[in-house]
Amino acid sequence: MKKLFLLFTIVFLYITRVQADGIKTYIEDVSGPVKKVTVTSKQAGMMRNWVYWYDTAGRLIEEAYLRDGKPDDDCFVRQYMSNDSYADYFYNELGFIDGCYRLTQLDSLGNKTYSIRFKDGKLWTKDSIVYNEQGKEIECYSLKDSVLTLRYTYEYDSLGRLYARHFPRLGNKAMDKYEYLDNGNYIKYHYDKDGKKSYAKHIFNKQGIRVKVVESIAQQKLYFKKFDEHGNWTLWRHIFDSPMGQFDYTYERNIEYYAPEENDTVYLSAEQLPEFPGGQQLMFQYIVDNVKYPTEARIKGIQGRTVCQFVVNKSGELTDVKIVKSSGNIDLDNEAIRVICSMPKWKPGRSAGEIVRVKYTVPVTFKIATSDWQNDSIIVIDGDTTIKTIVEKMPEFPGGRQALFYYLSTTVTYPLIAQENGIQGTSVVQFVINQDGSISDVTILRSAGETSLDNEAMRVIRLMPNWSPGILKGKPVRVMYTIPVHFRITDLPNTPKKSN
Repeated sequence: MKKLFLLFTIVFLYITRVQADGIKTYIEDVSGPVKKVTVTSKQAGMMRNWVYWYDTAGRLIEEAYLRDGKPDDDCFVRQYMSNDSYADYFYNELGFIDGCYRLTQLDSLGNKTYSIRFKDGKLWTKDSIVYNEQGKEIECYSLKDSVLTLRYTYEYDSLGRLYARHFPRLGNKAMDKYEYLDNGNYIKYHYDKDGKKSYAKHIFNKQGIRVKVVESIAQQKLYFKKFDEHGNWTLWRHIFDSPMGQFDYTYERNIEYYAPEENDTVYLSAEQLPEFPGGQQLMFQYIVDNVKYPTEARIKGIQGRTVCQFVVNKSGELTDVKIVKSSGNIDLDNEAIRVICSMPKWKPGRSAGEIVRVKYTVPVTFKIATSDWQNDSIIVIDGDTTIKTIVEKMPEFPGGRQALFYYLSTTVTYPLIAQENGIQGTSVVQFVINQDGSISDVTILRSAGETSLDNEAMRVIRLMPNWSPGILKGKPVRVMYTIPVHFRITDLPNTPKKSN
């Protein structure tokens, strides 16, 4: 009897793992202005939810895996540190997990080049991806416990379509092969380590939207039963045959989309960023060639950096040019603005294949070189930003993360109007930690949907004591930081806030 129970447990855990991998595989396959995705399943009396939040640029900003309503260890909040990197900070039902985070680096095309995960503050795993000249993935490596493993290799046909994916760690026979049909559909054939074949057929309508997937892999069968108007699946049936019998689970996916008025806002980033004619280097060269160092500032030895921000419209024109960080001298600021406004049209940004308005920031540093004092055109462009996002040592709340969430638990007060109306939500707050550890530039990155909740979240952040500042090259620097503040009716008015 014990052996039977052990077998059942092993099978159940295996199925659970396969299902989790399946969800992760397909969850990113969404299109349209997706705001929030919730996947729900019931297994062996347990309710499970996978919840994903996205910004208006289509970027994932938070992921939660809930078991019976409680966050598991794989939940994370994503902080975009620049256009080419982001960090995932993991949390569970007790709060953020000390020393557990992941750093991901992107190339100029937005492709992931490597991802490093830290556990207990130490390197745990590193995944590296290699691309060909066309920007297509050809190899994927994984490093764990000082062992480097080639996980995948990819082949493409003459039209640039994925032809085969190989799994070297499983042997020469393990692979996926793709057959493209004339009607736009395709079939994916999977071969296991013994060469056993299974298939998956993807069916599209005349508008090119996938409407059905029927998949048979070994003892598994996956059926996508329903799709919405964006081509995203909303009902998924998973059948798994095992020695204990057949397991049949149904997953429902609820997708919330941004309203047109929300999605028509200016993007902070995009799949394809706006580009100065000829690229970034020519943009900096244009500034160097056209800026004239203000005479009075040069004579007085005044130096500084002006951070300009503007919007690249769908036509490529630059609008809404403004200063987000002054150099401290009006002449330097005005000259920076003048040159930015004189730029030719840019190549506009794109998101989900469509041209969009994108906000862009360019720092202009004025520095007088002693050997060229008489040169009116002296300007140094270093491409850096005043507010850092990647540092050698991140800022730290006094006492660490646990002390931070204890502070929130004893300081946050659930607004009475929100309690009376049963309003819950999450306010994602972004702020700057200055060189002296003080807090400034507190803003709402993602609203909880209720002004009183957002205001309370910002109030508490502004009241925080000074942090230990971030360190870069041995010196304290200003660092952008993000914290989610969760409001839940089930919590007492002054209890910590976690996932909604």
